[in-house]
Amino acid sequence: MGIEAVNAGYHVLFTTMDDLAAKMYASLADGSLAQYMRSLLRNDLIILDEVGYLTLDKTASDHLFQLISRAYENISLIVTSNLDFSEWGTLFASPGTAAALLDRLLHHAHVINLRGDSYRIRNRLVPPNPTDAKEG
Repeated sequence: MGIEAVNAGYHVLFTTMDDLAAKMYASLADGSLAQYMRSLLRNDLIILDEVGYLTLDKTASDHLFQLISRAYENISLIVTSNLDFSEWGTLFASPGTAAALLDRLLHHAHVINLRGDSYRIRNRLVPPNPTDAKEG
């Protein structure tokens, strides 16, 4: 969907949650957080990948909430996660932050729930060959 958006002329940012948090910390350290947030919000679509692989401390939780809150009803977001929504309370420093963030994310959302094997390893798994079985 991101590629299609770019091909249609939209400004798209693709980032992982870890990279976004690292850039937010760097911009906080050099005093440019407000400018960085404005640059993020100039995109038409932000794709935030790998939410849930690493937990966020209070500072990262608060900054992600600020981004989602400012993007809410203004720009499009695609968020990928390996966690069910009920588990997001463990991801953030505060379950209240998780609830408020999910409230904004899910208000106008189209949730696509994918189940099954990882596409990265699906073609690497070789099914057993029935002719290799030995009779006893």
